[in-house]
Amino acid sequence: MVSEESYPGLEPRFRSRLLSMARGEPQLGMDDNLHPIDPRVGIAPAQGMWIHDLCVSLKPKSTLEIGLA
Repeated sequence: MVSEESYPGLEPRFRSRLLSMARGEPQLGMDDNLHPIDPRVGIAPAQGMWIHDLCVSLKPKSTLEIGLA
């Protein structure tokens, strides 16, 4: 089960959204409609925090997502 401890050190506004996604709750889109989360995709909270921590430590100017859908 995903909990608050899954995302240590994150601001509450980010933590609450990530918890919602990890729990599979529908997400509000730019079209103001709720959209379901496909349970077959995503990464574990620990993997996401590893990427976050890496970016915080390396301070890249930009990043590129290559594995989305």
